[in-house]
Amino acid sequence: MTERREQWSTFLAGVVFGAACLHFLYYVNSGPEKSSADEEETAAATKCPSKQSLTASNATGTGSIDKKDRSLVASHNNSTSGRPTLEDLLRRNDNKLEIEAIGVVRSVYRLCVGTPRQGLLVPHARGRLDLTRVPSETVQGLEEYSHIWILFIFHLNTLPKQGMGGNKKSPMKIAPPILGGRKIGVLASRSPHRPNPVGVTLARLDRIQASNDNKLTSLYLSGVDLVDGTPVVDIKPFVPLYDSDDTSKVPDWVMGGLALRRSVSFSAIAEEQLSSILYNKETRETLAFYGRDDESTEQALVNIRACIEEVLSIDVRSQWQTSKARSGKSQAERADRLKQLETCDVGQVGLSDSEHTSGDGCCTQQLDNLLIRFQVQQAKSEGLEQQSSSNSGAEDFVLVTSIQLFGNT
Repeated sequence: MTERREQWSTFLAGVVFGAACLHFLYYVNSGPEKSSADEEETAAATKCPSKQSLTASNATGTGSIDKKDRSLVASHNNSTSGRPTLEDLLRRNDNKLEIEAIGVVRSVYRLCVGTPRQGLLVPHARGRLDLTRVPSETVQGLEEYSHIWILFIFHLNTLPKQGMGGNKKSPMKIAPPILGGRKIGVLASRSPHRPNPVGVTLARLDRIQASNDNKLTSLYLSGVDLVDGTPVVDIKPFVPLYDSDDTSKVPDWVMGGLALRRSVSFSAIAEEQLSSILYNKETRETLAFYGRDDESTEQALVNIRACIEEVLSIDVRSQWQTSKARSGKSQAERADRLKQLETCDVGQVGLSDSEHTSGDGCCTQQLDNLLIRFQVQQAKSEGLEQQSSSNSGAEDFVLVTSIQLFGNT
């Protein structure tokens, strides 16, 4: 009897031990697989924030998956690299994308008014692009190109008005000055006032210079139409083979406008003043873009005079701005943006308050650190003015009467 009990005890102990072994083996085989799956799901959720949010939502028992999350997860799962794309970001952010400027422009222009709309129309206008956010390695090889495309932000645009429901409204139509008041769609123009304030311009690349510590790379440019302080978001080399097309066409009014130039002449006083500024070492060094480095004084004088003539000859403005210029009521030094500059103290430019309001019909224009004083005469006699551009000042005559330095007493 005792022997049988010992056999049963041994048998039961064996059964219990066997069950324990089977349970252990099951745990060993299934445990790591489950853990690996959890790790993959966690990693995927970390890469795709929307999926992470979706998992948390199901864990709380809501069980709701909106269409945007579902499409984002599907797009992410279909990605060959397993990494989220900009498309994923756009879907999550309602088609909004945040970009950061890679540099800022320094140029001869500090005001929008009077700045030409296309840089290649003013080949002697100069500027510099300081690349503040990208290393010098990014422009390696760029020196082999003569021109570059610059993508930038119209940073001095006034903010759009608020429309229905708080939405910002951008203009749908604009009136190019050369059309004499006739309107066209804003996307059929080069107007700076666009749904997105993004511009593109072509400039000549003169040279590239890196700072001694290689922390700042500067691109020196000519043929510039960008206001000082313009943020730049990208640059691309210009390749004529696929950046231009011989079969392209443009409206007649555009071709007609490009052919128009205002006649610009210089008074003897203005010529003498400009020459004195360039041939005096102390005053020449106040200029930011002319008479520097290896440029001779003679060549600097030719270049800066050409820049003044080019800018004033294509200074086509809106009807309101043209009216102000013709009546001598457009003074650059009165602009708040120039008043904020240390070198632009109205009391130091050699023009008294009485001269500003003397009614002599003179306007002023800023270029580099120069203040150019000029008169505008309307081309209304002898049938010189075209009816289509009668309010743009495109055929007016300009006389430069004096040229002075900011800070000149």
